[in-house]
Amino acid sequence: MITAGIDIGTRLIKACLVDDGRIIASAIRHPERDMLKAIDEVYKGLLKSSGIKSRDVKKTISTGYGSGLVEFAELSLTDEVCIAKAVNMLAPGVNIATDVGGLFLRIVSINENGFLDDSLINEPCAAGSGKFLELVCEASGINIEMAGQAAGKSCMPYELKSTCAVFAESEVVSALNLNADHKDVIAGVFKSIALKASSMLNRSGVAPDRVCITGGMALFPEFIELVETTLKINAFGPDIDPRLIPCFGAAMIAQNDIKARPASFIRRIAGFGS
Repeated sequence: MITAGIDIGTRLIKACLVDDGRIIASAIRHPERDMLKAIDEVYKGLLKSSGIKSRDVKKTISTGYGSGLVEFAELSLTDEVCIAKAVNMLAPGVNIATDVGGLFLRIVSINENGFLDDSLINEPCAAGSGKFLELVCEASGINIEMAGQAAGKSCMPYELKSTCAVFAESEVVSALNLNADHKDVIAGVFKSIALKASSMLNRSGVAPDRVCITGGMALFPEFIELVETTLKINAFGPDIDPRLIPCFGAAMIAQNDIKARPASFIRRIAGFGS
């Protein structure tokens, strides 16, 4: 059975088609002013690249900040529900994920049945997210795709004093004007986000042996290594593009044919208990 998951995030549109638990097509795209048009183009692009007809897609579930914009989705679920499902499918037995995306940092705990147990989200500030790194890279004149390599070459990460992304950006500009090393500044941002993730994980009350890092920051092995060092536990990224985790989880939930299941099953998927 072919199903689709579409994640309308704060920074990117992500979508995938899944057949029998395997991604057969995926897309990641920046949104445009006309979001409905962009969503339609992403979906049609998936169908074209995979050679799948729209009638062959049995169910579509949307997730993310703008999930309600996906008018052809049969159901919308929260990011946390979809992240829990995806991580459970890709790494069975792992009971927690740290999702570091464009604007949010989430801690998602997963119960023994593979469903969402609980979640925490950072305060509405970009300082614990990929947007923070993006701002600092722009101020430093470093391509964000090279941020991991730059951080990996640092011998003395810059200690950021500001916890607000706006103030931290000004602090970074001042530091650079005083000849701070660009590599140390980027490494300092990685460390700052890793410390926020560590603090939130401690607040969650979960004591995992392993933690799966998802979201755009998981593209950087240097960041995963910092989280691992900070938490003193095994941290790893998923086997697929970490930005696809919510839409993959949505497509996998759709594989379970929710409409045919009793309401209690839907409640369990959504994290409301049995």
